[in-house]
Amino acid sequence: MVDYHTHLLPDMDDGVRSVEESLAALSALKRLGFRHVVLSPHFYTNREPADAFIARREDRYARIARAVDSGEGGSYPQLHLGAEVYLTSLLFNTADLRPLTVDGGDCMLTELPYDDKLKDSTLRNLERLCYSEGITPVLAHIERYPYLLDPSLLGELFDMGCRAQVNINPLSWGTKRKLKKLLSKGFVFALGTDTHIGGGLYDRVSKGLSSVNNALGTGYVKAAGAYTKENLI
Repeated sequence: MVDYHTHLLPDMDDGVRSVEESLAALSALKRLGFRHVVLSPHFYTNREPADAFIARREDRYARIARAVDSGEGGSYPQLHLGAEVYLTSLLFNTADLRPLTVDGGDCMLTELPYDDKLKDSTLRNLERLCYSEGITPVLAHIERYPYLLDPSLLGELFDMGCRAQVNINPLSWGTKRKLKKLLSKGFVFALGTDTHIGGGLYDRVSKGLSSVNNALGTGYVKAAGAYTKENLI
């Protein structure tokens, strides 16, 4: 499995605070069956220049990389550097967006503004990422945006080139029904724990995995994880 959304770089954002907490969380994810983990700290395009963010990310990654690389018996998952990019027009002031994608590839975990509908300005920014920049926006935790659970709209975004990420959390009844409908339309999603704290992670994620499996079928996690590994990393 692939955890496509985490906040496990120490003292980087509102996620884990220490190297020890980061390593403990990564070890727990490995024991839960995750073989790949995307480190995706928040990048707020309206708060910090991209080059400053990237420098901070490299520094925080260096703090855990040696321990992860030397982990005995494969104690940790394989790590991939990315960011959870808050989408505003200010993003396009950055000359090179590739350092903000996962491993410098084509996919960018993208957090949309929390509006009650998809605004024209947000749609234009997504179109610019897809068509002008050649980047695949992976829409973060779509279950938080009621309008994204509309099959017609999500289908249009999917056809544009966007993909979607769902958090591994206990799901409400309404969300379960809507996600099932989306799955029946043939959409496949990346999965993420969106974990910010290491303490109790194993139990939290284990319960979330059970909830997702019970709600959406036992093949959901396997299928989404395989899709993410093969196509989004």
